[in-house]
Amino acid sequence: MRVTLPQARYGDQSRVTEFFESLLARLRAAPGVEAAAAITMLPFSGSDGRASFLVEGRRAAPPAPVRARPIAISPDYLQTMRIPLLRGRYLSARDADGRREVVILNESATRRHWPGEDPVGRRISFAQPKPRWLEIVGIVGDVKSKSLDVDSEPEAYLSY
Repeated sequence: MRVTLPQARYGDQSRVTEFFESLLARLRAAPGVEAAAAITMLPFSGSDGRASFLVEGRRAAPPAPVRARPIAISPDYLQTMRIPLLRGRYLSARDADGRREVVILNESATRRHWPGEDPVGRRISFAQPKPRWLEIVGIVGDVKSKSLDVDSEPEAYLSY
């Protein structure tokens, strides 16, 4: 389901997070519910939202723009949607506390921006010009987000 919260009551990010954590807990406790998770940009929603990012330590200008679609998710979203983990690890509840800034990339982002390399352990930043570095902790399979007949685009999953 799609949920839009009124800005007047939920203008603070901590209130938004608290609302969704409470909602997800109630949904998971409902009879017949196997799993519940949250995402900011549903597949097939028509949203693009790609953003440029920096790769820590990369000095030379890349031949193509370094971009990915940053998507905030609840810690168990990838498992709930059965998106396979290819390398590294999934997000956990510990990542949601903000002490350790982490990100998970999809296979398309890895192929496009780190061909022949494993980016797990490297860092990227969507914040420019003052970087806020996110450690890449996992690589997951691609998801068709736009259309079933269009190749997957690079995506970056961040803890909400």
